[in-house]
Amino acid sequence: MRIIYLICIFFFIQSNSINGQKYDYTWLWGYDASDNVSDTTYGTTVMDFNTNSLFPKIYYDGYKLMDFTYSSGINCISDYKGKYMFAFNGKEFENYSNEKIKNSDPLYIYYTDEIPAFGICSGLVLPHFTIENRYFIYFIIYKIIRSANPFGAGFKIIQSEIDMNLNSGKGEMINKYQLIYQDTLEYSTPVATKHANGRDWWIIMSKRNSNVYHTFLLSPYGVSLHHTQQIGEPIITDWGQNAFSPDGNYYAKNSESEIKDSSYFLLFNFDRCTGHLSNSHSFKFKTNSQASGISFSPNSKYLYIAHLFDLFQVDLSDNQYQLESVVVYDNFIGDIDRGFPYKNAFGFMQIAPDGRIYNSPIFAGATYLNVIEYPDKKGFQCNVKQHGLRLPAPQRTMPVNPNYRLGPIDGSICDSLMINNYPVAEFRYNQDTTNPLKIEFTDLSYYEPTEWFWDFGDPSSSMPTSIDTSPIHTFSTTGLFKVCLTVKNSNGQNTICKNLQLGTVATEGTDKNKSIVSIYPNPVKDRFNLIISDYLPSDARLIISDGVGKEIFRSKIYHGWNNINIQNLPNGIYYFSCYEKNLEIGKGKLVKLN
Repeated sequence: MRIIYLICIFFFIQSNSINGQKYDYTWLWGYDASDNVSDTTYGTTVMDFNTNSLFPKIYYDGYKLMDFTYSSGINCISDYKGKYMFAFNGKEFENYSNEKIKNSDPLYIYYTDEIPAFGICSGLVLPHFTIENRYFIYFIIYKIIRSANPFGAGFKIIQSEIDMNLNSGKGEMINKYQLIYQDTLEYSTPVATKHANGRDWWIIMSKRNSNVYHTFLLSPYGVSLHHTQQIGEPIITDWGQNAFSPDGNYYAKNSESEIKDSSYFLLFNFDRCTGHLSNSHSFKFKTNSQASGISFSPNSKYLYIAHLFDLFQVDLSDNQYQLESVVVYDNFIGDIDRGFPYKNAFGFMQIAPDGRIYNSPIFAGATYLNVIEYPDKKGFQCNVKQHGLRLPAPQRTMPVNPNYRLGPIDGSICDSLMINNYPVAEFRYNQDTTNPLKIEFTDLSYYEPTEWFWDFGDPSSSMPTSIDTSPIHTFSTTGLFKVCLTVKNSNGQNTICKNLQLGTVATEGTDKNKSIVSIYPNPVKDRFNLIISDYLPSDARLIISDGVGKEIFRSKIYHGWNNINIQNLPNGIYYFSCYEKNLEIGKGKLVKLN
């Protein structure tokens, strides 16, 4: 019977590996709750990465009832195809229909003298091994301790399960609120990475005010404490992030220092076979920033450290671990929230499915995100865009996800389950703003590809193919191109093809083209985002007219985010139109308010 069970697990994992691992393809951002879709003061911003270019669709959802004030993190989970399932805000669970998950009573009902998941992040969500649309949830219960610095500590690790197949597909919590472990724990959320066998998960949580780390193993047979390890410098106060690298070979976390007004970050090697940390290294700062962010590049070659007014990159390939500043805060002041302006400095970070790293300012109520466009590139080439993305509504959260697209370490002593890294091809593309025919492709393939072959579908070009990992191609003309990427390794190969519409195409209908342009927020105070997704214009422009049709504003626009500043326009109702040469590709009404 056990052999049959293991065979079922093997085929389930291999099938999902081939079909997709898009559990992190929907992100929610928020601050206070809202149930009025016309009120964009508060509510939820949705980022949906299920697009051809992986450029996220971003929109405001005022109907969600979930409040985002309980923690600085949010767990948003989709199914393996990328369809949004539910979210957890540190206290409550809400499904895709904006309804509380059945049987998921708020945690404070069960822990009256304690607070659930209050602090940096809310929890950890991992997919079930064999049952599709069923998930494990791990979170920390915190206890208020007035004499502590800060005022509380975690002391219980809790597990629940949510099965989205139940309750007519709207989900139900089962095996609820089970105690996994009890100790005095830090504020940061549990983080996880795949075991080297490609199936199980390692989960790490640190003991408060110490250098003790508890490592748990989740397998089809349950979750249990695997070992406790004492290593490195003690964690004094852990308000910041902790994270695994995408390849699972590194673990990093943030802490205050025993020295007043100072802080440091810790970096460890991690063994995916044994679950042990090693080779502790610290980065020390003379200034204190509790709410600091950590992220690794998608290729795991660089560590990024966000320390309030500075963003650093650490090259992990040379073992020197030198801090290199890639950007300094530019003193941009964001919108006024609840009576005060906020500094758009650097806070928590997370790798997205599009290969970018999104950075949330440390101040609650921020409406802008910082974006690292090319985090796999060294130094300034990573291209940090400060306040590069405007959100429709204020936010104080950061989506928290492990790397769901990590496979086994093929050939290792732990590679014992017949699970192989069958490569999966994926890529995104960016258009050059000076030459619209020049497109930079970024490889986002996973499961250990070793060879790449690009066919740009451009036979008139002198270089219609490439074997580079992330090439740049200048197309010979405008038109509709079928771009295909094939990736290979010793286990097999996989191909993905995407149609790139570059400039106007005479055979395309006008109605279809109108849907490619979206704007937010609307109404707008000073700046709004205009997004052109899944279309690469060759010569596009935005025209804003007043109520009698008089043109009062004009700007060139490009693929992706266009941050439009209209703060000098008087209040009123305006009309916008977007043109690609003589073809209208978008239009609508715009309301300007102070």
